[in-house]
Amino acid sequence: MSPDIYNRVLLYAVRQEILANFPRMSFKRDDKIERPVIDKDKLFEMLRGLDPYRGLVVGLMGRAGLRIGEVYVLKIEDVNFDQRTIFIRRRQYRGKIENYTKTKTSYCNLPVYDEVLHLVRRFFTWESGWIFSGINYHSFYGENWRYICKKYDLPEGFTTQCLRHSFGYILLKDGINIKAIQRLMRHKNI
Repeated sequence: MSPDIYNRVLLYAVRQEILANFPRMSFKRDDKIERPVIDKDKLFEMLRGLDPYRGLVVGLMGRAGLRIGEVYVLKIEDVNFDQRTIFIRRRQYRGKIENYTKTKTSYCNLPVYDEVLHLVRRFFTWESGWIFSGINYHSFYGENWRYICKKYDLPEGFTTQCLRHSFGYILLKDGINIKAIQRLMRHKNI
């Protein structure tokens, strides 16, 4: 996130009395590096140009805000096509499926865009009930991720987590309320 957007977010939080003043913040050494994000046009270009498997992973992270560990443990029962939502109830962590999420706020229904639901319908196979049957999220790294980064000329250091950050960035650019973005991204604080 660029410094001017970050300052706008903090000023908004102060005006809405979400924060009393600019608090002292401490970041881990790695977090001092600004994470790159992409805009909506680049994300749509990726969704249109990727095969269904890669497109679905990118769509679930960049257009629904899921974490990589939440993407690979989705079942078809978690997707409500009528209400256009995905229910987050489990995660994959260190190769194991856990029946809880990263935080209490992560356990929720998330609205999903139609293009992501379309990819779910295209990719899903009915035999197993899992959307990504037998696939570990580590399989997406390596060749798959390098291919995507090279094909779409993504910024240096762009990771799958940056897709999630891009989701929040796009919402912010579209004028969505910062508290709503916090809830959609399932962050503990603003």
